[in-house]
Amino acid sequence: MFSLIWTALGMIIVPVAGFFLSKIYIFEGLFDYDDGGFPAAFVAVFLIHVVMVGYACVAWMEGREPPLKQD
Repeated sequence: MFSLIWTALGMIIVPVAGFFLSKIYIFEGLFDYDDGGFPAAFVAVFLIHVVMVGYACVAWMEGREPPLKQD
């Protein structure tokens, strides 16, 4: 349940922050594009996929824990 909460927050915060940070500092600042919103959207889509793959890996590893041995 804890990983689900962190993933939900990550799916909101990471792509939005990635969009605006890459738009302002990379595409409009460094590369001097007039409108860096279109390439920054690709960054946001990439980041949302990174968060989802990370959650899938964590969920898969949680299911593989060995059962506790009872004496």
